[in-house]
Amino acid sequence: MEFTSGQRSIQCFYPTLGIVLGFALGWALHFVVPKPPDEAEFVDVATRLLMVLFGLIGWGAGIVLDNRKLHCGGTKKLDDVTKKRYLPLFLCGLVLLILATAFLATTKLVLYFGTVLLILLLLVGEIGWGSPLEPFRIPIRRTKK
Repeated sequence: MEFTSGQRSIQCFYPTLGIVLGFALGWALHFVVPKPPDEAEFVDVATRLLMVLFGLIGWGAGIVLDNRKLHCGGTKKLDDVTKKRYLPLFLCGLVLLILATAFLATTKLVLYFGTVLLILLLLVGEIGWGSPLEPFRIPIRRTKK
């Protein structure tokens, strides 16, 4: 598919637009999430963390829309095998993001921070190693008898 110069210019901004839209969505949630008086500071920090997470996920969506892999920060072209693998990863990430938002809205902060940590580990695994489960691999040393 051929791109005109205007289409290509917009496509170059997909990752940046993803960050901006993610931050905007997180900022909107910042005003909507209830803040109980006894937990207001924790909820405020958690909401701002969710805003950063939405921005990071927006960046990832922009990279994939630009037909690049998340692995190595979007420096490699997206191939068909990876494209097929991204759909279930996207659905899993979307469910986790919805859960994190629900946990934050109901001020279940332990579940919220656990979900956010899981999302971040999955993103680090995909960006750093090309496998979202890589951070969960625990090396076990086996001693020879």
